[in-house]
Amino acid sequence: MKKMAALDDTLNMLRDQTDQVAVRTSAIGQESLRRDLRRISDDHQDVTTDAKELVEQLQMLLQKWAEFESSYSSFNLWLETTTNTVRNAGELAANLCAKLQQVSTLKVGFILMLDSATSISFSRIIKLEL
Repeated sequence: MKKMAALDDTLNMLRDQTDQVAVRTSAIGQESLRRDLRRISDDHQDVTTDAKELVEQLQMLLQKWAEFESSYSSFNLWLETTTNTVRNAGELAANLCAKLQQVSTLKVGFILMLDSATSISFSRIIKLEL
């Protein structure tokens, strides 16, 4: 933004110098100076507008990136917790009743993890059969 202010100052200085030279110039030369100065002013305005739009887009992208990092961190933590839960579950028991009990315990654990990781209560959506 400091460079944009410097460009504004340079353009103003160019306008002043054009006014000083135009006094000692023919009518055709004055018109040529005004046309060139108008073109430069229009180009400067276009560049300034583009720069402001780019700054706004960058600020929006930075905000989206921060949101993504936050979501990624939450997901990564959930994934680590899930991985540890599965690793610590051990081998399935030998009989069917014990296996069902182990699976039910894992289901409850996962739902509690999901509930704590999100704003939606999955325990209300998913019916557990214990």
